[in-house]
Amino acid sequence: MSFVSRPWMFLIRSGTRFWCENTVIGLNFVDIYYRRGTLPVPEFPAIIGDEASGVVEAVGPNVTLVKVGDRVAYADAFGAYTTVRLYPEDRLTVIPME
Repeated sequence: MSFVSRPWMFLIRSGTRFWCENTVIGLNFVDIYYRRGTLPVPEFPAIIGDEASGVVEAVGPNVTLVKVGDRVAYADAFGAYTTVRLYPEDRLTVIPME
């Protein structure tokens, strides 16, 4: 048996957010604009990236569209260049298993 720390669990105790482990992160051309400085980032510190997909790791108590283990994708979400992400369920697309 091993201990796994999940300090993010308190973030999903209420509401309709889910915790997603990103498995694929898209490179959108707007990300290049951010890196070049052509477009300003909304705020600092900044994590760029506008689209990703992954697996749902945990869900808030009011989440109805997905469950743990579902594959999902999202876009138009500044901050996608991360390993894991807390995200609202009303802005995702469920990826069918087949």
